[in-house]
Amino acid sequence: MKISSLYQVFGKAHANLASRQLNRPIYRRQRGASAIEYVMIAAVISIVVIASAALIGPDLETLFDKVETAIDTEASKQ
Repeated sequence: MKISSLYQVFGKAHANLASRQLNRPIYRRQRGASAIEYVMIAAVISIVVIASAALIGPDLETLFDKVETAIDTEASKQ
């Protein structure tokens, strides 16, 4: 067997392997990655919601106390 024919045989085998790799369904590999991305997005959103609730919470409590006082004042007038 000639050396050049060995290169041709290995080249064809490599090309066959590469084409099988390229023709394999990619969505299986991407489905897991997208699920992880969605979990990370949900985690960031939940952190933002918790942080904003912690920062805005006292102000909202004050606002609702004022609304409650105003309603009680109006109810007692009638």
